[in-house]
Amino acid sequence: MLKKVIAVILILTFSAALPACVVYQPNKQSKKQSAGTYYELGVSYLGERNYQAALVELRKAEALNPKDERIYNVLGLVHFYTKRYQKAEEAYRKALAIKRNYSEARMNLGALFAKEDRCSDAIEQFQIVLEDPFYETPALALHNIGLCQQMMGQMEKAESSFVDALSLDPLLLSASFDLWKLYYRSNRMGEAIRVLTEILEKYSKRQRREEKDKDLANIHYGLGLSYFKNADGQNALKHFRAARELSPDSTLVEDARKYIDLLE
Repeated sequence: MLKKVIAVILILTFSAALPACVVYQPNKQSKKQSAGTYYELGVSYLGERNYQAALVELRKAEALNPKDERIYNVLGLVHFYTKRYQKAEEAYRKALAIKRNYSEARMNLGALFAKEDRCSDAIEQFQIVLEDPFYETPALALHNIGLCQQMMGQMEKAESSFVDALSLDPLLLSASFDLWKLYYRSNRMGEAIRVLTEILEKYSKRQRREEKDKDLANIHYGLGLSYFKNADGQNALKHFRAARELSPDSTLVEDARKYIDLLE
């Protein structure tokens, strides 16, 4: 959602050409344009994790255009990342008061509730998002529902939600890992291996890049753990070696090396 925007603004002042008694009053359109500029700056600062600067710009935007739901959504994110959770909730609710079907803000409100262990409230928000036919990533809402259900000890429901999320987005790696963890922790090793094998095949078809290599390394490491736990040393060794080769500079390497030394 966050993107860096470089905004160049030319502000022309005509005070010298106006009579002293005339006060320039910006019209609504110019206010909205200025508010949009401050909003984009706030988004940019948030992306850089400069939360104080983001807050300053967003407050300027709010003063000029208090009916823009996007401003309150990003204000909520600033408060969330600075652990001011009450203020974050207030900001998200302001965004939703302006636009009830603003699913991005509702997702953020649900994530806040989950952070506060208000899992039932979180699930309620995510389920409302699923009713929005225009929301582009319903798999994320399903994944979040699964995480909340897992926190509540509802493992069968969590499993079902993760599976549903992957049916909508087979490349949702976070859902694949969480489903794998569920199987791994419950010693359902055949299913754990199947989940990571399927995502490995899908990711392997993508164009090679650094981020992909790190993802693939984690997949191989998970497969190594699964085969090791399943007493299949040969396949475990193969995947631990692959993880080491794909991400030689990560902290994962040291863990993989321990297993490699043990199995060789």
